[in-house]
Amino acid sequence: MSNEHGRTARHGQWIPEESIDGMSASTHSLPLSMLARYLTLELNCTVTLLGIQPGSNEVGDGIRTEVLQAIQEIVDELDESIRVISSQAKQCLTILP
Repeated sequence: MSNEHGRTARHGQWIPEESIDGMSASTHSLPLSMLARYLTLELNCTVTLLGIQPGSNEVGDGIRTEVLQAIQEIVDELDESIRVISSQAKQCLTILP
């Protein structure tokens, strides 16, 4: 069990933009909220973050196997979702005169 929010390693959840104020991806970067706002304004898009509970936050610790598995599962699901949406969009375009 990791100590952040009492979640187990590999737990994932969507993080609303309004709850990321002050969070940063590293100590040398801008807050994630600023990056999200920039992308929203520049690309006219909605930014949604997906957080995955790490196994450890200790310096020098590697990424735990279960966390890597969770990442791969999410990538696979997103890839499949994009393929389905792309296929549906192509079908709609071929119906148009």
